[in-house]
Amino acid sequence: MTVVDPVEGKIDIGFVSQLEGFTDVNIIRISAPIHEAKVYPVRVNSYIEAYLFCKASQIYRIVGYVTDRLIIDDIALLDVRVTEKPEKIQRRQYYRFDCRVPVCFDSPAADEPGKYDQISGHTIDISGGGLSAITDKMLTADSVITGSLSLDDYELEFKGKVIRCRREIINEELKYISSIGFIDIEYKEREKIVGFIFNQQRELLRKGLRGS
Repeated sequence: MTVVDPVEGKIDIGFVSQLEGFTDVNIIRISAPIHEAKVYPVRVNSYIEAYLFCKASQIYRIVGYVTDRLIIDDIALLDVRVTEKPEKIQRRQYYRFDCRVPVCFDSPAADEPGKYDQISGHTIDISGGGLSAITDKMLTADSVITGSLSLDDYELEFKGKVIRCRREIINEELKYISSIGFIDIEYKEREKIVGFIFNQQRELLRKGLRGS
């Protein structure tokens, strides 16, 4: 869920929440979003863009604004007036989920044709269509690489194309942030990724509501 605060603007955090019910035709009630296992104080009139995960991993996009904040049975809640018809995401495999997972790449060596450099890092986000990652070494834009990462108990091995790579200073250290699109990924592997995202969303919400 994305929040745009009426004072501070877009909050650069991927929030997790849960649909609690409907209070009117166009008003939904959701649990207050969770960030780092704590309730985040969302202001009234904040703009909300949320992706609702339903059974069978179906995803709907919902947009609106917060009309009220309340607490019922010690649970912080938000009432949101929905301003557009909910949109079913047909290409749900391209929904990006923020997560940090170790990832390893085999990237063509720049100065030794036919050889590969092993580059390690961690993901920033992942979807059925690709991922973003942070590494200590540069991945060459437009190059084709192979890689692997663990999704719970499933080891995903993939081929991808580096769409872009940029330098960034993080905690006074030079890092490289790359966007990678999967190539020739099988349907069952996409479903593994979508299933991983769905399970992680549920686990984040469970931990947040439990306060752990």
